[in-house]
Amino acid sequence: MITFKCRSSLLLIFLVSVLVHNSCQSPTESNQDNKPKIVFVSARTGISFDVFVMNYDGSSQTRITRNSRNDYYPQFSSDGSKIFFVSMSIDDPVGLYVIGLDDDNEHHITRLESVSSTSYDPFFSTYDTIIVFSHDRDGDWEIYLINEDRTGLINLTNNSVRDRYPQFSHDGTMITYVSSTICIMNSDGSKISNLPDSLSYYMPIQFSPDDSKILFEARSTRVDSEIYISNLDASYVRNLTNNENHDISPSFSPDGSKVVFIRHEIGEIFTGDLYIMNSDGSEQTRLTNDGKTRIRDGVQISPDGSKILFTSERDKDNVGQVYIMDIDGSNQTRLTFSVAQSINPRFQPIL
Repeated sequence: MITFKCRSSLLLIFLVSVLVHNSCQSPTESNQDNKPKIVFVSARTGISFDVFVMNYDGSSQTRITRNSRNDYYPQFSSDGSKIFFVSMSIDDPVGLYVIGLDDDNEHHITRLESVSSTSYDPFFSTYDTIIVFSHDRDGDWEIYLINEDRTGLINLTNNSVRDRYPQFSHDGTMITYVSSTICIMNSDGSKISNLPDSLSYYMPIQFSPDDSKILFEARSTRVDSEIYISNLDASYVRNLTNNENHDISPSFSPDGSKVVFIRHEIGEIFTGDLYIMNSDGSEQTRLTNDGKTRIRDGVQISPDGSKILFTSERDKDNVGQVYIMDIDGSNQTRLTFSVAQSINPRFQPIL
């Protein structure tokens, strides 16, 4: 017969074991909600491209914008609570907009009448409530800052050279952009450095997670694009790929140890295959084998470093759809199933 004292001891042991078990669970196991959302655009309504948001697993796909314009290239604010996007129509010039994730009241930030359709993706970047963007409002492409509330417009560059494709550093203190070469400046416009002008530089440019390096796509005298990495002072510039194919759209993993990119053969224009490599260029590994990854959307590794988000035209409908896969290329999963395109996916930051 078990005495009351023994039963109390057994109960205590049981409670301790439960607490120990729970404390040993990973954050993912203990909090299934701690996953980023995914923003994308889709023409599934049949009228225009609108901004949508869905869960990490593709569930709860929710329309965020409802207007007659076409909305493209959305990106989350640094705190994940808002979405910035480019919007345009035949009757309405190109504009930059912001909308709260939990409301449907979009706010017009600024008009960008002369921004071409090929410049939507990299022409702006955000940090907190500040937007950096490129525009030729004065007849020449320059880099500007503006607050989310449309105040404080500042021209950071003022020269006769085309300055385009600005990107904030992760801490918001620096901006990199493409001019006659790649330039890096402080967020007040003061110069830090320029990279050598022996290469032809292309977007996108990306700061490493610790903001000590930049990753970019460029061409030398050869016709193919390569992936390069550089220190901020340009004392170390290295070609990470170096082959006869086009290697484009590089993106760092959150810890900076890996780079995911798209490779396509010379002559191919719109699609390629996904690759991953170490950030020193070693162990280049092919992740897809269908040549259908949509180039213009690029690729992105999830905030926890476990997944890769991309757009593919691999299925029989032959239009872009959003996919996700494990970092090693396994479990390639289609997230959108609209008849029309679903493209431009980006992860929400997890703070």
